[in-house]
Amino acid sequence: MEKSKKATFNWFPGHMKKASIGIEEKLKYVDFVIVILDSRVPSTSFNEFLFSKFKDKNKLYVLTKKDLADDSLTIKWIEKFKKEGNEAIAANLNDNQGKKEIFEKIMEFCRGKKEKYAKKGIKNVCSRAMIVGIPNVGKSTLINYLAPKKLQKSANTPGVTRSLTWFKINKNFELLDTPGILEPKFKDEESGMKLSLSGSIKEGVFPLDDVCKYAINYLRNNYKNEFINKYSLNSIEEMNEGDIYEHIAKLRGLVLKGGVYDIEKAKYLFFKDFKEGKIVKLTLDRDI
Repeated sequence: MEKSKKATFNWFPGHMKKASIGIEEKLKYVDFVIVILDSRVPSTSFNEFLFSKFKDKNKLYVLTKKDLADDSLTIKWIEKFKKEGNEAIAANLNDNQGKKEIFEKIMEFCRGKKEKYAKKGIKNVCSRAMIVGIPNVGKSTLINYLAPKKLQKSANTPGVTRSLTWFKINKNFELLDTPGILEPKFKDEESGMKLSLSGSIKEGVFPLDDVCKYAINYLRNNYKNEFINKYSLNSIEEMNEGDIYEHIAKLRGLVLKGGVYDIEKAKYLFFKDFKEGKIVKLTLDRDI
């Protein structure tokens, strides 16, 4: 899909505006910021509007959902952030393999304050961090991941966290959770497509037809063999979107009364397969 430089799309619910004000007010209470990005869309999930508020704070970038992303591109994104002078780490928050690495990285950020106060004879100082990101990138999941027990409600859908809340991870570290905040306007339509396909905006904001068309073209251009293998396709070059949906409906036995294939259900199934990484581990942001 061709980008439109003039296209802007309003998407800034009231709770996001309120939260952005709250974030600005609470920044003075935190020592550093943990910026959560989706490994599939590290650039698109980077909120420049939020960044402008905490650009002077030390930052740790955590790229979540690495199990859904293209490993080779995730490595390149991490390298890019580090070359720019930032600390960055990729993680799958559904397993415990990266927990130690993330926690050790956080403790490095806390060490400076601890040493500063130790020189003054003050022990057991508490460091505080704010965790920020767009909706459904894993902010609440990371809190539960680091805490000794589940502290925050989380779900694989945008908009679960609606307020700013402090959580005590241990006696020396506290985290401020914040609602997922998108930029007041999407940069362009392609950004909206990417956020739809990564689950950071609610279904229906963009028409499913448009989102699926973008996904099909993206797979054709970048993961053609995996696309063909997933749905036992023959030659996608000769198939339009309707042909593909009909093939998926036939493959999955999605038939309405009268023997008509359920195209809408097939379309939604394809959308879910793409979003959940069931077709291929992929990265939508490739311009590194």
